Amino acid sequence: MPLRFSHLSFFLLVLVAAVHSQDSSDDSRWSVKRLVEFHQQQHPDLMAQDVYKLLYQASFGVEHILSDSAAVLSYLNEELSTVDTPQPNEALMERISLENDVVRVNLRRFKALNLEPSLLVQAMVRSAKATSPDTLMFHRQWNEFSALVRFELLPFSAEDLRTWDTKVEGGAVEAVHHSEKYVAANRPAYRVVKKDAFEEAFGRTR
Repeated sequence: MPLRFSHLSFFLLVLVAAVHSQDSSDDSRWSVKRLVEFHQQQHPDLMAQDVYKLLYQASFGVEHILSDSAAVLSYLNEELSTVDTPQPNEALMERISLENDVVRVNLRRFKALNLEPSLLVQAMVRSAKATSPDTLMFHRQWNEFSALVRFELLPFSAEDLRTWDTKVEGGAVEAVHHSEKYVAANRPAYRVVKKDAFEEAFGRTR
């Protein structure tokens, strides 16, 4: 069942988030506010739908069981053949979790570095095996994000938020696509993996 919070609980969540966001001395764990602000800076036209996807990926990891590695590799190679040159500000790995243990691997940068696709598939498989879906964590983080928007500490459309709040309150916790605005502005091309699985496959110097 989805978690529901009173207005007081929302307010307390906002206060906690504000305190965390002011602590710049510890980069090991971020607040929801800091994570969303980071993605707003990196990605134009970030919508509530994209934050939903972000928190979903951090809570559930790889979206499906990777039982057919050959098919996954084939699809990865096909997508790599279509991606273009990375922008200067595009990093190879992008943080998507508060603890920085789950990342998106940017396929444009991955291709530019001439990295081995089969090793990325291995990292994806290891990530899937190591991931325990955490519905409770997703709800907690989504409710914190919702509170931040409601108290105007994050700039998102109230109508946009309401649409996704309704989905979450109705128990709809499922994989979704990026918003059309996000896709048009950012041309997302990535794979979600555990950071340690990627570093095990490619080394920590990347």
